[in-house]
Amino acid sequence: MIKDTKTTILFITLFFCIIACENPGEETSKADMSQTADISLFEHDHTFMISELSRIHDTTNPKDYLTRNKEKLVQLRQDLDSANEEDALYQSYVFAQELLHAGETQASIQFLDALIRKIQKSPSEYNKEAKRFYDLLALAYLRYGEVQNCINNHNEYSCILPLQKEGWHLDKTGSQAAIQVLQLILDNHPEDVQSKWLLNIAYMTLGLYPKDVPAEYLIEIPEGKPFERFFDIATGVGVGVDGISGGVCADDFNNDGHIDIICSSYGTTDQIRYLENNGNGSFIDKTNASGLEGITGGLNCIHADYDNDGWVDVLVLRGAWFGKVGKYPNSLLKNVGNGQFRDVTKSAGILRYAPTQTAIWRDFNVDGHLDLFVGNENELCELWINNANGTFQDKTKEYNIITSGFVKGVASSDINDDGYPDLYISVMGKPNIMLKNEGGSSFSYFGRQSNTTLPTHSFPTWFFDVDQDGDEDLFVCSYNYENQNGVGAEFVEELAGVTTKAPSKLFTNNGEGRFSDNTKTLNLDKSLYGMGSNFGDLDNDGYPDMYIGTGSPPFQSLVPNRMFRNVGGKYFEDISYSGGFAHIQKGHGVAFADFDKDGDQDIYAVMGGAFDGDNFSNVLFENPGFENNWINLQLEGTTSNRDAIGAKIQIDTDTGTFFHWVNTGGSFGSNSLDCEIGLGSSTIVKKITITWPDKERNMSEYENIEINSFYQITQNRRKPTQLNSVSVPFNSQAQKHHHHHH
Repeated sequence: MIKDTKTTILFITLFFCIIACENPGEETSKADMSQTADISLFEHDHTFMISELSRIHDTTNPKDYLTRNKEKLVQLRQDLDSANEEDALYQSYVFAQELLHAGETQASIQFLDALIRKIQKSPSEYNKEAKRFYDLLALAYLRYGEVQNCINNHNEYSCILPLQKEGWHLDKTGSQAAIQVLQLILDNHPEDVQSKWLLNIAYMTLGLYPKDVPAEYLIEIPEGKPFERFFDIATGVGVGVDGISGGVCADDFNNDGHIDIICSSYGTTDQIRYLENNGNGSFIDKTNASGLEGITGGLNCIHADYDNDGWVDVLVLRGAWFGKVGKYPNSLLKNVGNGQFRDVTKSAGILRYAPTQTAIWRDFNVDGHLDLFVGNENELCELWINNANGTFQDKTKEYNIITSGFVKGVASSDINDDGYPDLYISVMGKPNIMLKNEGGSSFSYFGRQSNTTLPTHSFPTWFFDVDQDGDEDLFVCSYNYENQNGVGAEFVEELAGVTTKAPSKLFTNNGEGRFSDNTKTLNLDKSLYGMGSNFGDLDNDGYPDMYIGTGSPPFQSLVPNRMFRNVGGKYFEDISYSGGFAHIQKGHGVAFADFDKDGDQDIYAVMGGAFDGDNFSNVLFENPGFENNWINLQLEGTTSNRDAIGAKIQIDTDTGTFFHWVNTGGSFGSNSLDCEIGLGSSTIVKKITITWPDKERNMSEYENIEINSFYQITQNRRKPTQLNSVSVPFNSQAQKHHHHHH
């Protein structure tokens, strides 16, 4: 008998707490786990950022940007009108090119046509001095064909190689004219591989490839390995945003159990979009209702619950590739509940003006709160340590980070399994950097010791367990900036079996923080010119596959985006063509997520180039489904960060063991934080072991888990909660319109 009243109350309270933890009862939505914030507290910050973005745009010179092409035309017209005879030809070329960059395609064609007639000594004699004008005219005609057909009459086959009949151009004017110009160029410059490639593309758009392509110019595209085809359904379900290069975050932002989309577009006045999953197979644009109106620009974005309040927040990254005018602030968008966001960059303490497009959330000091590392271009990188009260402190120098270079990608993993996450930095044009975490209080430089400094020409990067041996391997995608005008020619060389001079790299982890270069063995020694990219498991076989968004700013950089399937951890095979992924437009932010809750991952990708006139519709590739089994785990940390980013999941089944780490994937595109894990042919989950990313590295073990099910697992709760999730098939007829960024 318990006589002490206080002890009795404590005992009863503890008893009911245990009962509640052990028997959570009916499924509780994520929205019930936390209170929405008082939006009014953040209005000053929010208004400040909108005003600041507008101020920077209004006080900088459009000529200093890759974008803002229509604004530049006014100044370039003035330059052309005032040019002397010696400079007139050059200024004419610059003006014609800018017309194309600005999307004034027909005006560019007319201007070039008149200019070439003026340059030609006679109509029948080819003037080699005019080649660059012919090159530009061919591109303008090709782009005209794209606009009239692939944009204005877009369908799920548009611009995806090999072009099916449904993707052939109905308005043949542009491609027919391009063929004439390209044929003229090749008759006089047969060595021009880039023009040869564009000629093949033009014939494809007319349905005349390969039979009508002149034999001496024919480039054969391999069919690749057979694979189930994924179809682009973006326009039909309301997510076919039309813009230029940008980033994407896929996650459940309003806590209703369905994966939403936030995407950006690179133009300084391009609106961030919030596309909310209706839960009925379609999406609706909730940008205005979310409070994001006026939050513009951003080449990339990443997401995480930085303040552990149960609502996923977003960081928008700005200023990349802008050079001297790249002094832009990033935007920390706090999710204040139910799909509402407010910019809190200033009060959070991370307001800084520097050019970047890459960052990562990770708990570097393992105190249960996510920290932030930002990689800048030619300025000191930033390490922001979370104060656990919604603010951050700049601890860059204190943590011995003195890195500055043209940083294009960052990734994090515990490479030596000591409980502290390490950091990898992809630097374009210089050796890449591995920073080893020394007990959560500083970093040491470990690149050469880890054997991970290559490739010199690199861009996106990430860690993933390629061979499912329980430690994370490292992929670094190549991007030879010095050859950005010759991307097509280099792709043709790859098709011909020529070994690339600037291959991507895949390093396998030996388990102690040192890596071996197994790129060639894994069939990835290719120059991919990857920009946006990410990884996931297409067929639920338990091995991560990867999608590479390819290209470079010039209009002639029309090469297919690439999908590589991981074959049992032994090698990667190219399924770009058979799988329907070989989109010819430039690819940027990529996110894998199960948008329709049917147990397999779909893919959302942001399309479009660097110039205002190189826009295109984003794509959503629907997974057709495979026979393999799967499990979906939604982790919630308590002593670790709430998202459990960095947690290691081990799943023992009747056929083997599978590993998964909680993160958002690659460095250009942000996957859902749901752990969507393929189990191959496994029919029984024997045990799930989770190593949580806290100081004690607490471990949890779970049994009696059903396959092909959704579970929520909360740290320190003994039983997972099986979620009542029902598949919601895509309703491809829900919406048919596009959202244009212009």
